[in-house]
Amino acid sequence: MPASRLSHDDVTALSRAIYARIEVMKSDLRQGLHRTQDPAAMGLANHLEETDDAAVADLLLATEIAEIQRDAAELKMLQTARKRLQDGSYGDCTDCGTAIPFARLQAQPAASRCVPCQEAAEKLAVGGGATPPRSL
Repeated sequence: MPASRLSHDDVTALSRAIYARIEVMKSDLRQGLHRTQDPAAMGLANHLEETDDAAVADLLLATEIAEIQRDAAELKMLQTARKRLQDGSYGDCTDCGTAIPFARLQAQPAASRCVPCQEAAEKLAVGGGATPPRSL
């Protein structure tokens, strides 16, 4: 894998951003989990059920769960970026090995792919993968 084109100062700044964001995400997760156990939130859910508006209660619960899942996924990506910082592979695309531009890493410090590889991965995820060839 080619050496990262990031300067020492760039890596230091990105490392600080990653560590700071990890702390924010941990705090957000704690708050989200605490909110789901909040008696006031449970009371609201019970009130909604009493008014026979289960759809709204379900929507509120689904939204809280989705927020927690999103935060947990971001935290996992940040922790993976932290490991790449430690092993020296941070800043290199995990798919093709090219250097990820500093501007991309500034915008998304947990990025593990260059833009073309990320776009390809997203297309694959949305499309369910490449269409297998038909047998003749």
